[in-house]
Amino acid sequence: MKGESNIQTGDINLAAAIMACAIPLVRECPVRVIEHDGAKPYASFSLAASSNDGKHITEKLMAYWGNSEGLHNDHPFAKICAFIKARPDGRLSAGEWLDHAVDYLTAQGVALPGLRRIEDIDAFVTKFPTLVESYILAFVANRSVCLNLYHAARRAVFMRRDEASALIDSQLPVWQRNELLSRLQG
Repeated sequence: MKGESNIQTGDINLAAAIMACAIPLVRECPVRVIEHDGAKPYASFSLAASSNDGKHITEKLMAYWGNSEGLHNDHPFAKICAFIKARPDGRLSAGEWLDHAVDYLTAQGVALPGLRRIEDIDAFVTKFPTLVESYILAFVANRSVCLNLYHAARRAVFMRRDEASALIDSQLPVWQRNELLSRLQG
Protein backbone atom coordinates (compact mmCIF):
# COMPACT_ATOMS: atom_id res chain seq x y z
CA MET A 1 0.00 0.00 0.00
CA LYS A 2 2.90 2.36 0.61
CA GLY A 3 3.06 5.04 -2.06
CA GLU A 4 0.27 3.57 -4.16
CA SER A 5 -2.64 5.69 -3.03
CA ASN A 6 -3.55 8.62 -0.89
CA ILE A 7 -6.51 9.68 1.18
CA GLN A 8 -8.02 13.15 1.39
CA THR A 9 -9.42 15.04 4.36
CA GLY A 10 -10.62 18.59 4.79
CA ASP A 11 -10.25 18.39 8.58
CA ILE A 12 -6.97 19.96 9.69
CA ASN A 13 -7.17 18.30 13.12
CA LEU A 14 -7.67 14.87 11.58
CA ALA A 15 -4.80 15.41 9.15
CA ALA A 16 -2.45 16.54 11.93
CA ALA A 17 -3.49 13.65 14.19
CA ILE A 18 -2.84 11.11 11.43
CA MET A 19 0.51 12.74 10.67
CA ALA A 20 1.42 12.41 14.36
CA CYS A 21 1.18 8.63 13.85
CA ALA A 22 3.98 8.82 11.25
CA ILE A 23 1.68 8.88 8.22
CA PRO A 24 3.05 11.59 5.95
CA LEU A 25 1.33 14.04 3.67
CA VAL A 26 1.74 13.13 0.01
CA ARG A 27 4.87 14.88 -1.17
CA GLU A 28 3.68 15.76 -4.70
CA CYS A 29 0.54 17.62 -3.60
CA PRO A 30 0.14 17.76 0.19
CA VAL A 31 -2.68 20.31 0.19
CA ARG A 32 -5.20 21.70 -2.26
CA VAL A 33 -7.38 24.72 -1.71
CA ILE A 34 -11.04 23.97 -2.40
CA GLU A 35 -13.21 26.92 -3.35
CA HIS A 36 -16.97 26.88 -3.82
CA ASP A 37 -19.19 29.65 -5.17
CA GLY A 38 -19.18 32.34 -2.51
CA ALA A 39 -18.12 29.95 0.26
CA LYS A 40 -14.97 30.33 2.31
CA PRO A 41 -12.10 28.28 0.81
CA TYR A 42 -10.82 25.31 2.77
CA ALA A 43 -7.90 22.91 2.60
CA SER A 44 -7.95 19.31 1.46
CA PHE A 45 -4.93 17.43 2.79
CA SER A 46 -3.57 14.37 0.96
CA LEU A 47 -2.27 11.67 3.28
CA ALA A 48 -0.40 8.48 2.47
CA ALA A 49 -2.34 5.24 2.92
CA SER A 50 -0.08 4.06 5.76
CA SER A 51 2.97 4.88 7.80
CA ASN A 52 6.32 4.01 6.23
CA ASP A 53 6.70 1.06 8.61
CA GLY A 54 3.15 -0.16 7.90
CA LYS A 55 2.27 0.03 11.59
CA HIS A 56 -0.53 2.58 11.14
CA ILE A 57 -3.19 2.50 8.41
CA THR A 58 -4.86 5.79 7.51
CA GLU A 59 -8.31 4.29 6.89
CA LYS A 60 -8.31 2.61 10.33
CA LEU A 61 -7.40 5.88 12.01
CA MET A 62 -10.08 7.73 10.06
CA ALA A 63 -12.65 5.12 11.06
CA TYR A 64 -11.71 5.60 14.71
CA TRP A 65 -12.00 9.37 14.28
CA GLY A 66 -15.56 8.91 13.07
CA ASN A 67 -16.89 6.44 15.63
CA SER A 68 -14.21 5.86 18.33
CA GLU A 69 -14.11 2.14 17.59
CA GLY A 70 -11.46 -0.21 16.29
CA LEU A 71 -8.47 0.89 18.37
CA HIS A 72 -7.43 0.19 21.94
CA ASN A 73 -7.75 3.09 24.38
CA ASP A 74 -3.97 3.09 24.84
CA HIS A 75 -3.29 3.47 21.09
CA PRO A 76 -1.45 6.76 20.36
CA PHE A 77 -4.20 7.93 17.99
CA ALA A 78 -6.84 7.35 20.67
CA LYS A 79 -4.74 9.43 23.07
CA ILE A 80 -4.47 12.23 20.50
CA CYS A 81 -8.24 12.16 19.98
CA ALA A 82 -8.84 12.42 23.74
CA PHE A 83 -6.49 15.41 23.84
CA ILE A 84 -8.33 17.11 20.96
CA LYS A 85 -11.72 16.51 22.60
CA ALA A 86 -10.45 18.13 25.81
CA ARG A 87 -9.52 21.40 24.08
CA PRO A 88 -11.13 24.65 25.16
CA ASP A 89 -14.05 25.98 23.14
CA GLY A 90 -13.37 28.32 20.25
CA ARG A 91 -10.63 28.58 17.67
CA LEU A 92 -7.13 28.09 18.96
CA SER A 93 -3.98 29.61 17.52
CA ALA A 94 -0.85 27.48 17.21
CA GLY A 95 0.48 28.92 20.47
CA GLU A 96 -2.81 28.22 22.24
CA TRP A 97 -2.68 24.60 21.05
CA LEU A 98 0.79 24.33 22.58
CA ASP A 99 -0.43 25.91 25.83
CA HIS A 100 -3.34 23.46 25.88
CA ALA A 101 -0.95 20.52 25.33
CA VAL A 102 1.34 21.64 28.14
CA ASP A 103 -1.61 22.15 30.51
CA TYR A 104 -3.21 18.85 29.48
CA LEU A 105 -0.02 16.84 29.92
CA THR A 106 0.95 18.63 33.16
CA ALA A 107 -2.47 17.74 34.60
CA GLN A 108 -1.61 14.10 33.84
CA GLY A 109 1.67 14.39 35.75
CA VAL A 110 3.95 14.79 32.73
CA ALA A 111 6.82 17.25 33.04
CA LEU A 112 7.88 19.02 29.86
CA PRO A 113 11.11 20.85 30.66
CA GLY A 114 12.44 23.17 27.99
CA LEU A 115 9.29 23.14 25.89
CA ARG A 116 8.40 26.77 25.24
CA ARG A 117 7.82 27.02 21.50
CA ILE A 118 6.43 24.84 18.73
CA GLU A 119 9.95 24.70 17.30
CA ASP A 120 11.05 22.86 20.49
CA ILE A 121 8.67 19.96 19.82
CA ASP A 122 10.85 18.27 17.20
CA ALA A 123 13.75 17.80 19.62
CA PHE A 124 11.42 16.36 22.28
CA VAL A 125 9.74 13.94 19.87
CA THR A 126 13.10 12.86 18.44
CA LYS A 127 14.40 12.14 21.93
CA PHE A 128 11.25 10.30 23.13
CA PRO A 129 9.48 9.00 19.98
CA THR A 130 7.22 6.41 21.64
CA LEU A 131 5.90 8.43 24.58
CA VAL A 132 2.23 9.42 24.49
CA GLU A 133 3.20 13.04 25.08
CA SER A 134 5.35 12.92 21.96
CA TYR A 135 2.33 11.95 19.87
CA ILE A 136 0.26 14.77 21.37
CA LEU A 137 3.03 17.29 20.84
CA ALA A 138 3.58 15.99 17.30
CA PHE A 139 -0.11 16.71 16.64
CA VAL A 140 0.42 20.33 17.75
CA ALA A 141 3.49 20.74 15.51
CA ASN A 142 1.81 19.01 12.55
CA ARG A 143 -1.28 21.19 12.88
CA SER A 144 0.96 24.22 12.58
CA VAL A 145 2.63 22.71 9.49
CA CYS A 146 -0.77 22.01 7.89
CA LEU A 147 -1.94 25.54 8.58
CA ASN A 148 1.22 27.00 7.05
CA LEU A 149 0.83 24.78 3.97
CA TYR A 150 -2.78 25.91 3.59
CA HIS A 151 -1.86 29.59 3.80
CA ALA A 152 0.92 29.14 1.24
CA ALA A 153 -1.40 27.24 -1.12
CA ARG A 154 -4.17 29.80 -0.70
CA ARG A 155 -1.84 32.61 -1.79
CA ALA A 156 -0.74 30.75 -4.91
CA VAL A 157 -2.51 30.97 -8.26
CA PHE A 158 -1.53 28.16 -10.63
CA MET A 159 -1.84 28.82 -14.36
CA ARG A 160 -1.12 26.43 -17.21
CA ARG A 161 -1.04 27.15 -20.92
CA ASP A 162 0.03 24.48 -23.38
CA GLU A 163 3.38 23.20 -22.04
CA ALA A 164 4.06 26.23 -19.84
CA SER A 165 2.90 26.65 -16.27
CA ALA A 166 3.35 29.32 -13.61
CA LEU A 167 2.69 29.75 -9.92
CA ILE A 168 1.71 33.33 -9.10
CA ASP A 169 1.38 34.75 -5.59
CA SER A 170 -2.18 36.04 -5.25
CA GLN A 171 -0.92 38.66 -2.78
CA LEU A 172 0.72 40.58 -5.62
CA PRO A 173 -0.81 43.97 -6.33
CA VAL A 174 -3.89 43.51 -8.51
CA TRP A 175 -2.36 45.30 -11.49
CA GLN A 176 0.73 43.01 -11.44
CA ARG A 177 -1.29 39.84 -11.02
CA ASN A 178 -3.68 40.81 -13.83
CA GLU A 179 -0.77 41.70 -16.10
CA LEU A 180 0.87 38.31 -15.52
CA LEU A 181 -2.40 36.45 -15.99
CA SER A 182 -3.21 38.30 -19.22
CA ARG A 183 0.23 37.48 -20.61
CA LEU A 184 -0.19 33.81 -19.71
CA GLN A 185 -3.63 33.70 -21.29
CA GLY A 186 -2.26 35.15 -24.50
